[in-house]
Amino acid sequence: MADVIFPEGLSVKDPHEKAPDFVRGRLSIKKSELIPWLDTQEGEWVNMDIKRSKGGNLYLQVDTWKPTQTASAPIVEGDDDLPF
Repeated sequence: MADVIFPEGLSVKDPHEKAPDFVRGRLSIKKSELIPWLDTQEGEWVNMDIKRSKGGNLYLQVDTWKPTQTASAPIVEGDDDLPF
């Protein structure tokens, strides 16, 4: 399993106690920490999961899952046995 990565300068919290029901949470961004951290990440996108700790607090974790490369079937030109 890959190391757990937490974003720097970005946090998620439960909604304010007086927030309406349609508000699911709050996101806080500290630009001076988030922008330099984003610059260290590979690729165009950084995906994150919003999770709840055993203690009940929300937190963000970087999703490091990458699809595995699978070999595709070779394309055979001139194969006239195709049914369509």
